[in-house]
Amino acid sequence: MAIGKKGTTKGKTPKAKAKRRNKAGDRYVCDICSLGVTVDEECCCADPCDLFCCDMPMKRRKGGK
Repeated sequence: MAIGKKGTTKGKTPKAKAKRRNKAGDRYVCDICSLGVTVDEECCCADPCDLFCCDMPMKRRKGGK
């Protein structure tokens, strides 16, 4: 397999970015209806949870806390 720039191998699929767990104080907003949600308690699920509104995943606000 050929080596590309910066030591990467060509033809490999990029790894998916690891999801971040929801932490207390994180804020989310719905792009459709503008509903805002603040996380009160950290999620203890094995896999990170997604928050949904209007059948779409909510986006974490920058500068969360």
